[in-house]
Amino acid sequence: MLMSIRNIDLNLLYIFISVYESKSITLAAERLCLSQPAVSNALTRLKKTLNQTLFINKNRQILPTRLADAFYKEIKGSFNIIENSLLKISNFVPEDSQRTFHIATCNCGDLILFPKLIPFLKKYAPDVSINRIPFSDNNLEQQILKGDLELMMFFDFPVGNEVSKEHLFYDSMSLVTGPQHHSLPSKLSIDELMTVELVGHGSGFEQYIPLLAHFKENKIYSNQQLSIENIWSVLDIVVTSDLAAVVPTFFAKKVTKYMPLRIHQLDDNIASLSVCLY
Repeated sequence: MLMSIRNIDLNLLYIFISVYESKSITLAAERLCLSQPAVSNALTRLKKTLNQTLFINKNRQILPTRLADAFYKEIKGSFNIIENSLLKISNFVPEDSQRTFHIATCNCGDLILFPKLIPFLKKYAPDVSINRIPFSDNNLEQQILKGDLELMMFFDFPVGNEVSKEHLFYDSMSLVTGPQHHSLPSKLSIDELMTVELVGHGSGFEQYIPLLAHFKENKIYSNQQLSIENIWSVLDIVVTSDLAAVVPTFFAKKVTKYMPLRIHQLDDNIASLSVCLY
């Protein structure tokens, strides 16, 4: 009859290891904080379960059988693997860890977090890896609770008590235009912005950004002639056409160092946004 792990109380195996290493039921009982009868009963149960003799009494000593010697090597090795796995989960030692962290960030989060995080990891946790997960507007909170994400940097949205949330900074949305766009003032009202032909982001996160939500409510954002998922592609189109786009101001200021974009401030409170760490 094949023996299945489901038929064995794993506590019996742990007691077996202690008795084997102690070579004494008394010492094993002290080590396990159990009574001697409890340890003896555990060995009897294990013997019946395996239908094998693991220890013999000789001159008031308890000696392992050859089967017990072989069994100990296998079981001890397996328990070490389990304990090491539990240790890796419960204790994070940066310099020794080979863990992969799954992180999701918005575009401005990419520019804020990773340029500082990667050099830090190279110095203090060289074997830790980062997997940048694309956002999916599918229960963002559940992605963290399920362990699909360890960390998320995103715009403000409500979460339950099980998710730790920390406000990082306030930002705003700005209009960006390229060299081919007709001249616009450096500051626009929301009504003036509504007359500008925009490239849509197609991000699906309008409900988290007040300005984009306002566009959607007014049938402007959702009815764009062109909608692009990748914000870098959006900016490339802005640079090479007479279309404009709205992007976070921090992001806009960073990319204008590398792309010929003009930033136009929006003077309405609806253009503000908050970036948080989850």
